[in-house]
Amino acid sequence: MAKRLRTADAELAELESGADTPEPASTHLLEQALRLHTEHGDRDCPVCGTGRLDAAWAHAAQEAVRTDRQRSAQRKQATDDLELARIEAWGLLVRRPAALDEAPAELAEKVDSARTAWDAWTDRLRGRATVAALELADHLESRVEPLTAAIDDLREAAATELTAREDVWQPVRGRVLAWCEEWQAWLAAKPTVDRLGEAKKWPQDNDLQLRNDRLAPIRDGARQAWARLRQESNVEIGDLSLVGSATQRKLRIDSRIDGVEAGGLTVLSQGELHALALALFLPRATMAESPFRFLVLDDPVQAMDPAKVDGLVALLTELAQHRQVIVLSHDDRLPAAVRRGTFAATILEVNRGKDSQVSLSLLTDPAQRYLADAFALVKEHDKERVPAEALHRTLPGLLRFAVEAAARHTYFTRNLSCGRQLAELEREWEAADRTRRRVSLALFDDPSAEQRLENWSRAPYRKDALHTVGSKMHRGLGPGSDPQQAARAVERLIADLNAAAR
Repeated sequence: MAKRLRTADAELAELESGADTPEPASTHLLEQALRLHTEHGDRDCPVCGTGRLDAAWAHAAQEAVRTDRQRSAQRKQATDDLELARIEAWGLLVRRPAALDEAPAELAEKVDSARTAWDAWTDRLRGRATVAALELADHLESRVEPLTAAIDDLREAAATELTAREDVWQPVRGRVLAWCEEWQAWLAAKPTVDRLGEAKKWPQDNDLQLRNDRLAPIRDGARQAWARLRQESNVEIGDLSLVGSATQRKLRIDSRIDGVEAGGLTVLSQGELHALALALFLPRATMAESPFRFLVLDDPVQAMDPAKVDGLVALLTELAQHRQVIVLSHDDRLPAAVRRGTFAATILEVNRGKDSQVSLSLLTDPAQRYLADAFALVKEHDKERVPAEALHRTLPGLLRFAVEAAARHTYFTRNLSCGRQLAELEREWEAADRTRRRVSLALFDDPSAEQRLENWSRAPYRKDALHTVGSKMHRGLGPGSDPQQAARAVERLIADLNAAAR
C-alpha cells in the first residue's frame, strides 16, 4: 500500500510539473475559436486582432485541444488513483479491537504491548485535516512492523496460555461428564417428578376453578349488563376470572377494542369505567342467593353519555320485574330517558325547604311543568299580584319552553324507537335553531318543512299558539291579547305534539 501511494503521488507530480500542463480556460477558449471558425469561416482573430483563423490554424488548434484533453484525462486518472490509494490506506488505520481493552493477568504484558503498537498505528495521524500521501506512506512503512511483531507475540503467548489451561481442564472434564450422566438420569425421572408436582398443585387449581365456577353467573350477567350499557362504545368485555391466591387474589377482566385485545382497562373513558362498574355490581347484587329483594342506586349516571343512560334505564327496567329498584339522581337525563321509553316508573322530586324540611312531589314532564308555571303566572296576574307588562313579557317565554320541551320529547321518543342513534338526534335538534323548525322536526322529521307545518297549523288554536311562542316571544303579548286563551292554545298544541309521539 505504501508503494502504491508513492507511485500514484509520483505519477500525479510528473503530470503536474510539465511546462505544457493544459489550462482548462485556454482549452475552452480554443474550442470557442474553433466553433467560430466552423460557423463563419476564415477571419481575423477577434481576441488579438493580428492572427488569422484559417484552415492551417484550425488544424493546429484541433490537435492542441486533443492533446490538452488527453493530458487532462491522464491528470484526472492520476488524481483518482491517488485518492483511492489514500482512502484504502486510511481504511487500514482502524482502531484497535475491543478485545485488547482487557486481558487475563497472564497476558497483560503482551496485550499492553499490542495495545501500544496498535494505538501508534492508528492514532498518530487521526484528527488531522490533511495528510500528505508520502507522509501517509512513511507512516505505514514505519508502523506496520512493530504492530505485526506485537500481534505475533500476543498470538504465541495466547496459544501457550490456552495449552496450559487445557491441561488444567482435563481433570475437570471427567467430573463434568460424570455430572452429565447424572443429569440424563434425572431427565429420565423428570416425568414422574412432574406428575407428583401436578398432584401437589391440584388442590390449589381446583380451589381456583371452584371460585371461578361460582363467578360464572356474575360473569354472564355482567356481559349482558355491559351489552345494554355499552351502547355506542367499541369496547367488548370478554372473560372474567379470579386469579392469584391468598392476599394477591384479584379479578381479571379481558377486554377488546374493535376485536383487538386491549391489554387492560386503561383505554376506557370515565363514563365507560362507571358503566363497567355497574355491569359488575348489578348481577352480584341481584343474585338469587341475595336476601334483599330491592336495589338502591345513588346517582349511577355520572360521566355517562346519553346513550348509556338509555341503556341503564332499560337494564333497570328488566331488574324491576323481580325486585324494587330505587334510583337517586341529580341528573335530568335519567327521568328524561324514563319518559322517552314509556317505562312503568314513578318519578318523584325531593325538595328541601326551610329548616331542612323535606317534601316529595310527583314529577311531571318538563312541558307540563312550564305550562303549570304559565297558568300560575296568569292566575297571579288575575289576582293583581303581577303587573300586566311583566305578564305580557314573561308568558311567551314560558310557553315557548313548554312547546320546545314537548317537541323534543316527541322527536326523540319516536326516532329512538326506530333505532336511530341518540348522538345523531342531538345534533339535528341543535341545528334546528328556531321554535317553528323544532316543531316541524318533531312532526315531520324535517326542520325545513315549512309548508307542511303551515298546513298542519291551519287550526286557529295551533296558529295562535305558534304565533305566541314565535314572534311574540320577543315583542311580548299585545295589549288586547288574552293571556289565559294564549296559554290554553299552547296547551292544546302540546297535546297534539304528544299525540304525534305515539
